[in-house]
Amino acid sequence: MDHSSFRELAAGAVLDDLDPAERTRLDDHLADCRECGLIADQLHDVVWDLALLSPEMAPPQSLHGAVFDALHASATGAADDAAAESGAARSAGGAGAPIPIRASRRDGARSAPLSTRPWTSLAPLALAAVLGVVAVGLAGRVAQLSQENAAAVAAAEEAQAQVAAREGAMAVLVSPDHETATLAPEALAPEAKAVAIFEPGTTASYVMVADLPPTPAGYVYQLWYADAAGVHPLGTYHHAGGTAFVAPFGVDLATGDAAMITLEPDGGAVGDPGPQVVFGTL
Repeated sequence: MDHSSFRELAAGAVLDDLDPAERTRLDDHLADCRECGLIADQLHDVVWDLALLSPEMAPPQSLHGAVFDALHASATGAADDAAAESGAARSAGGAGAPIPIRASRRDGARSAPLSTRPWTSLAPLALAAVLGVVAVGLAGRVAQLSQENAAAVAAAEEAQAQVAAREGAMAVLVSPDHETATLAPEALAPEAKAVAIFEPGTTASYVMVADLPPTPAGYVYQLWYADAAGVHPLGTYHHAGGTAFVAPFGVDLATGDAAMITLEPDGGAVGDPGPQVVFGTL
């Protein structure tokens, strides 16, 4: 047997479609052939390990139909072949001659050539069917992991931004030139205690809020400031609650008239502000 035949046996082994003699021949070959052994391992890994890692998903009905149609066609062809051989045997041996019985492939007495076995042609189809199911599951899993990864990256970025904001706010607080303005709580955060701190003539300006409720799902907190030219939208932030909220305004509040935080849908607002969370004049 050449290597291609042993690789067909390896595909049959994955599908549990080998008799003991074939299994022995395959094992003996794999013990000495690194290349075929690697292919056999890859087949096993792809079909079984990935299938176990994938979420359970029902394959499309068309896939079931294609596999069962192929199995039915193979069984019908095998029955036709057997009937033809029986007829030929009767013609050759006469009406009273016994009909020869083909030895079972499981008893090891006789084995049909690889090229004529039904499983040889069905193995790639069945393997493709299994891989199709795995691919569907993997696609769903990849999408899920992508979403989880995006959420993790966003959370890490928000945490880093919060650390940077706290460090910046502390630097402003120790500056002898800093100024503060109290922001009053509104109905959305009645227990909040907020203050804007800034260093005039610079963009080092922050809001610090204690007891700010967590951001509701689908919403963000947005900073705004107002001056003679109007009301200007600034950055948007999520807040998990449990700690003080600190965020940068990024503008010189000394030139403004008021500052506030509003609650906006994800993405924030660019026109009129939404419901106020805290508000104060500067």
